[in-house]
Amino acid sequence: MSDIQAQFSVLRQTTDPAVADAIVQLVETGEDHELNRVNALDFSKRTGLDEERVISGFLHASRLGLFDLTWNVLCPGCSGVLDAHATLKSLRHDDYNCALCAAGYEASVDEMVEVAFTVSPRVRRIAAHDPNTLPVWEYFKQVFWSSGVDLNTESFASLTDEVTLDTLELPAGEKAVLSLQLPKDFIIVFEPVTHAAQFIDVQGEPTKERQHLSLVYNKVKTPTGGTVTLRPGPLRLALDNQAGVRVLPSVFIAADALHHLIGKRKPFLTAKRMLTNQTFRDVFKADNLNIDQRLKITSLTFLFTDLKGSTALYERVGDLAAFDLVRAHFHALLEIISSEKGAVVKTIGDAVMATFIRPEHAIVAGLRIRAAMDSVKNAVGFHGDLAAFFNYMRTDKKFMPYKTPQEVLDAFEAIHRKMQPNLQKMFDHTPRTGFGIRQTEAFRAASASAEYNQGSPDGRRPGIFYVPILDATKFNTTSGMESLFLHEAIPGHHYQGSLQLEDSLLPAFRRFGGNNAYVEGWALYCESLGKELGLYTDPYQYTGALGDEIHRAIRLVVDVAIHTRDMSREEAIKYMMDNEAISLDGATAEIERYMAIPAQALGYKIGALKIRALRNKYQQELQGRFRLAAFHDEILKDGAMPLEVLEKKMDAWEKRQ
Repeated sequence: MSDIQAQFSVLRQTTDPAVADAIVQLVETGEDHELNRVNALDFSKRTGLDEERVISGFLHASRLGLFDLTWNVLCPGCSGVLDAHATLKSLRHDDYNCALCAAGYEASVDEMVEVAFTVSPRVRRIAAHDPNTLPVWEYFKQVFWSSGVDLNTESFASLTDEVTLDTLELPAGEKAVLSLQLPKDFIIVFEPVTHAAQFIDVQGEPTKERQHLSLVYNKVKTPTGGTVTLRPGPLRLALDNQAGVRVLPSVFIAADALHHLIGKRKPFLTAKRMLTNQTFRDVFKADNLNIDQRLKITSLTFLFTDLKGSTALYERVGDLAAFDLVRAHFHALLEIISSEKGAVVKTIGDAVMATFIRPEHAIVAGLRIRAAMDSVKNAVGFHGDLAAFFNYMRTDKKFMPYKTPQEVLDAFEAIHRKMQPNLQKMFDHTPRTGFGIRQTEAFRAASASAEYNQGSPDGRRPGIFYVPILDATKFNTTSGMESLFLHEAIPGHHYQGSLQLEDSLLPAFRRFGGNNAYVEGWALYCESLGKELGLYTDPYQYTGALGDEIHRAIRLVVDVAIHTRDMSREEAIKYMMDNEAISLDGATAEIERYMAIPAQALGYKIGALKIRALRNKYQQELQGRFRLAAFHDEILKDGAMPLEVLEKKMDAWEKRQ
């Protein structure tokens, strides 16, 4: 068996057999042009095979070396390929210019990056492997235009008969002259190899005198050669190829026929869809976007789900039954996420974060996961639904050990003392402003949440962490006391707010102002520091922290659904109550907040993800020169600011290390 046949055999074992057979047949019998920049979605349509399985098949084929995977930056106007990359990481943030459309674009992963597959030259040699040998129209079809342009025999007849005045293959170092008869139209002299264009506005009275125009092709990329005005009549077009490669100058009439020709499109595989493909994330783990690429993704939906209270579940139903439930939980949600065109981005314990192309895919997946878990629990012998389990966590007396309000306050103070040794290692600069923990006053406790009240600018009034305690005997430890303290108190709002207030050099609007994604993002990021600070050692406290996470997950679902999918107020309240342990009054207050201030609650997660991403980036790049305390100090120095400004500031900090 040859090496290639052995690879075909492995492909049949790693992907859907029908898809594998179709790919093998394509390699063995397909025309050359059919094996260049294969459009996976079009291949799926032509073969009648499932899109996700086809994408998975080509990804496995690429991993085996049968195909080369390319990431092509496209012009949104003409769908021409402006640049081609072998990896996602090599995409640039720079502006891309299309000479044919005379326009510049900033790369967006959503629809501007095509993912295509070309057979490896080791497997089968095709003409496109040496693009300098392709005839001019094959070059346009196979190299310049993307697989999303719907070109067929009729299209090419139109291209040559109605749209093109003349075309030429000009070898490197040679010169040539084209004699043209200019019609009264807008003319484009376009060269696809060097991406150069010269516009000619043909207007006025016809002339019989020969007009002259000279063009030089070289390796210097310019958006266009500008526009010249000529009259209808004869033109002597002199061409000089100094580019070092063969060029293909083509003279097009920029009329309706050209626009119609390149305006015929078909779906193609985008980088955005690839980022939500499970096979890509599993097989090409290392090829992902870096934060410093700063490429735009304007709409990607995330879903967070968690088997809340799984630690307590082991104690309640026994290790084997609980293990079966957790395993079934993962199996069910992975199948559902994949079927809804999503991909698992990260797993943390029993929690899963997945990404989807569109919000409705995330919503449908979330609802299906809920339905699937009900049947899974019954199948493994767990009696009661999720609401019953939430109720157990909320009402069992062992989770309510306190007798007086002071005992509750002392428990929070104990959290402060427990993390103090590690806190000193993670921050060099801490606030001068004092800090205290107090019970919320009785007159407002019934309608209050735990909160931080900033100290005074002169330092006379300390920052206060207020805790509403209506009945100490009903104060529940599983509500996430440790994560709450990290967020609202130290090192969350107290450190950030106090350090900003103490900086008298800041202008007043910044010293006393804020930025939601920064302020709340920092506080939410601080919740993730629990284990590093010596907290979350008690499984119930960690369960409480995960409960806070699922609350934010629910925020993402209902906020998106309310404002993009017409979810009603009542539906949103019910969804929240069905998926976490929260009262009707609490859920109503939360949902009405999201209705009134779209995406405000989502700012928490945006800010936290940015800070975490910056930390991960600098840890990787600085290695031994990275100090977490210095990173935290720089994040908090200079007060609240937009995340884009924060990132630029932190990049400058990195260069100084």
